[in-house]
Amino acid sequence: IDKLSAKQLVHGPGRQILPRVAPDGDDILFYGREAGKRGLMRVPVSGGTAELLFETSNVADFRCSPAGPCIIAEFQPDRRIVVSALDPRKGKGREIYREASGRIVTPDISPDGRFLATPSPTKIVVRSFATGFVVREIDVRHGTAPTRLTSLDYSPDGRGFYAGDITPSEARLLYIDLTGKASVICRQAGSLPQIWGIPSPDGKHVAIMMHTDDSNVYLLDAF
Repeated sequence: IDKLSAKQLVHGPGRQILPRVAPDGDDILFYGREAGKRGLMRVPVSGGTAELLFETSNVADFRCSPAGPCIIAEFQPDRRIVVSALDPRKGKGREIYREASGRIVTPDISPDGRFLATPSPTKIVVRSFATGFVVREIDVRHGTAPTRLTSLDYSPDGRGFYAGDITPSEARLLYIDLTGKASVICRQAGSLPQIWGIPSPDGKHVAIMMHTDDSNVYLLDAF
C-alpha cells in the first residue's frame, strides 16, 4: 500500500491472513490455503502465484526481523504454544521453546534478531532467540493501575516496545521503554477486546488496529 493505493496480491478461496514482509523485502509471507492445503504461503511483493512453504493448521503468528531471523508460533492440542525458527525460503526450522498458554500471546523478535519478547499481563518476558531461555523480565509501570498487555511489537531501534493495554473502561496503545516505564500513545474509550500498534520501519509512524462498534435499534410490530 502506497499513499492509500492498493494492489491485490492473492485472492480466495478461503482466508489469507497475517501478512508479513520477508526480511529481503521481495516476498510477502502469509497464512492461507492453496489447493485445499492450509499452511504458510509466500508470494512476491510484485504479485504472482503464491507458493506453499509448509502445511500447518495451527498458526498463531509469525514475525521477521530486519536482520534476517524469523519465527513462527503454533498452537498445539495440549494448549501449548510452540515457537520455532522460520526460514522464508525453506520453511520451519528448529524449535526454540514451548510453553502452556491460557490466552493468545505470541512473541515478537528484536530488530537485531537476538531476542524474543512476549507480553504477559503486567510484564514483558524476554528470551534468547538462540536458546529459548528467559534472559529478562520487565515489569511494566504506568500510573497506579496494573496493565493488561495484549499485544507487543518491538520499536524499530530496539529500545522499546509498542503494546496494547486493555482496562475495564478503555483500550490504550502504550510505548514501553526497556526499564518498563510506559507512556500512552493513544486511547479508545469503551470495553474493547484488543488494540494493536505496528511501527513503520523508520519509526516515525504507527499503524493502529482499533475497534468500532455499530448498533441499531428497530421497532417491531404485528408479532
